[in-house]
Amino acid sequence: MSQQTGTLEVGDLVKFTIMSQMLNGFYTTQKVGLILETKIYPISGVCYLVLAEGKQHWIQNRDILEVL
Repeated sequence: MSQQTGTLEVGDLVKFTIMSQMLNGFYTTQKVGLILETKIYPISGVCYLVLAEGKQHWIQNRDILEVL
């Protein structure tokens, strides 16, 4: 995390939640991942491409629990 701006950067390790779906409905899990890319969208704001457990996930800032 940049000390000056307080924003997340590529290379930061973060703990985040992600929603998944099963036959019985939706559930959330917590994962730890590495930020690979940052994109800014006009409607949803900042999104992060995070690599966790060999898969890439696009997440929003609200899904990030903490920076490790």
